[in-house]
Amino acid sequence: MARRAASRPLALILFIIMVLPALVMSMPAVAEEEHRLNDGFHSFAEIETKMRSLAENNSDIAVLYDLGKLYPNGDGSTKTSHEGRHFWALKISDNPLEDEPDEPDILYVGLHHGREWMTTEMMVWLMEHILADYGTNDTITQIVDTREIWLFPVMNPDGFVYTETDDRTRRKNRRDNGNDER
Repeated sequence: MARRAASRPLALILFIIMVLPALVMSMPAVAEEEHRLNDGFHSFAEIETKMRSLAENNSDIAVLYDLGKLYPNGDGSTKTSHEGRHFWALKISDNPLEDEPDEPDILYVGLHHGREWMTTEMMVWLMEHILADYGTNDTITQIVDTREIWLFPVMNPDGFVYTETDDRTRRKNRRDNGNDER
């Protein structure tokens, strides 16, 4: 048992060394004229725009959801972040407008903390990869046809925007927690 537990860190190290660079190298190049935040990272506004575009261009298998409308406040109003931003998720499925209880849900979540920009890039890459390969890659097609995939790239929109504009190292959201840190 101890030997098996010891192999987990090794597997993670091998993943980081061997697989992650290959994934990054396969990411599409960004055109020079496109504005990119700090060395190529998408801004919050760019992610919103990208998700809208992906949903519109792949409407047969992708729908953009405002999670604050899907799961509203008790009074029925749209739930937003502390600073009024929306929580966007892209659902990818062979029937994206339907809840299919016989299909398992897969949830990918990025940017729990404001400074975790790479997690949003992984979500954008995954969205683009799945949508581009559906119908041409048998594995991707089979996964989309038998599951409901939810991609939620920015869990902490206020913290993300704050790190874009004010403090790149901040990890928290923007709610006042009573400790003089907002």
